[in-house]
Amino acid sequence: MKNFKNFFLLLLTVSAVTFTSCTKEDDCTPPAVETNIVGSWTVALGSGDAAEFKSDGTLVDPTGEIFEIEVNGVNYSEKTYTVANDTLTVIAKDPNSTNSGDASFAIKENECDKITLDSGLGIDFVLNRE
Repeated sequence: MKNFKNFFLLLLTVSAVTFTSCTKEDDCTPPAVETNIVGSWTVALGSGDAAEFKSDGTLVDPTGEIFEIEVNGVNYSEKTYTVANDTLTVIAKDPNSTNSGDASFAIKENECDKITLDSGLGIDFVLNRE
């Protein structure tokens, strides 16, 4: 009976430790932003459409969630990005010429499923992984 009681207490202890351990989210250590940003993201307070940062530096952002330029009715739709020195830089190019425009955003926070960018306008862009 004593062995059964000891076994029961051991089982109870193991169960308590298992059920109170950290969640997967708590265990996440985000990789460097250059790696973490690759994938599909939505912008908090945006339209809900996703933008995709590809590993080759291409930004697929058809609705301008991250950055949009239109000049004389021409949408600068070819977009690329770089991450350096805690700054995300996006370049949008006119597909019919060499004209382009860019925007830089300071990276304020890098979490596993959330990246916070400073827009420079007093409003943060919060990217949430899809």
